[in-house]
Amino acid sequence: MPLKPFAALALLAFTASAQSPQLSPKAAYNQAMHPLDLTRQSISNWSDTETAALTVTITNARTGCEARDPKTFTGTDLIDLARLCALGQSFPEVIVAASRYIASPEAATGTQQQLAFAYAALVNAQLHTRDEPAALTSAKTMLTAVPYDATVADAIDSAINYMQFLHTADALSLATARQPLLLAQMQQLTSSTTLAASSQPSLHDLYADGLALAAIQQLAKSPTSEIALTACQAHRASANALTQASTAFSAQKTKHFILSGSLYWR
Repeated sequence: MPLKPFAALALLAFTASAQSPQLSPKAAYNQAMHPLDLTRQSISNWSDTETAALTVTITNARTGCEARDPKTFTGTDLIDLARLCALGQSFPEVIVAASRYIASPEAATGTQQQLAFAYAALVNAQLHTRDEPAALTSAKTMLTAVPYDATVADAIDSAINYMQFLHTADALSLATARQPLLLAQMQQLTSSTTLAASSQPSLHDLYADGLALAAIQQLAKSPTSEIALTACQAHRASANALTQASTAFSAQKTKHFILSGSLYWR
């Protein structure tokens, strides 16, 4: 008898935890909440009451955004305004608020997390307004301005996913610029006994994003040798430290890329 979706999720989580070092209480809580959070991510799983509440929330946020002029705010108030306007789907205002924070003196003295959020909000808003060239520029600047963490990873993933079919050359350029950061973090995680911080991408996510470059190279019709080399470099950087479950997952992806690249697998 096949497992129901929630039962399958629970079994997968239990199997993964049994193969990994004991998590901290906070990490264990986050892991326990993951199936519920995953279900909530899809609005199709929400009840009518929750959907109606979301509609009211967006309307209220849009009203609050429109009532505030970004030019009258400074510092972290601009980040809060960008967050409010993003919730209200008022993306031109997000661009103004985030850009003003990035260009402000407070950006140099504030936390890296605040600056990363400002860049992520800017890239997301530029994608929503279909300003792809500006999003590409902002995304590349973000890679050099702040440490590569989960916030940056989500923004770059969104940009690459947006660009990969209609603007393949730009997606390739962005993924290529990100690749050294992915490889460095993978090597750091595999050479340390410390688990990734909650603000950092996991080794599995870093490896999957590393293989994403190979997929985009294939879309761009890059030479097979380059595609295979990219996949092999990601494998080497992981130093075989992925769990058995992650290895099985990634093997399905790498098989497609490493066809004639045996010369690079050393």
